[in-house]
Amino acid sequence: MSNIFDSTNWPKYPPADFCSGDYFAFKRDDLSSDFPLSTYTVNFHASLYGSSTSTTSASQISIAATESVSEYHIIAQATATASWTVGDYSWSLFVTKTSDSGKRQKLDHGTFEVKPNWATSTV
Repeated sequence: MSNIFDSTNWPKYPPADFCSGDYFAFKRDDLSSDFPLSTYTVNFHASLYGSSTSTTSASQISIAATESVSEYHIIAQATATASWTVGDYSWSLFVTKTSDSGKRQKLDHGTFEVKPNWATSTV
């Protein structure tokens, strides 16, 4: 198993499933040639299936990517995922032109599952 805290080992997509309260990270090193870090921002959004998209809650997730050299990094700290509702989510990755927020485009999408973390749950 590779060290998941070392960005050189990060995958290109979020994990298919993970436990609430666990850290995950992924990077996109394939975007900066078309969307230079100095001109664009990338955001990760996810919604729990069946939840309203008009509210911000544990079932609505938004993470701004950080920029590192020529990569966009999407990082979900354990403290953040601990509050995420267990269930199936749909995610999307968006790029926005920094100088014109009206220029936004979906780059990618997929699904993941947040599973209960039995180490931190009470029965």
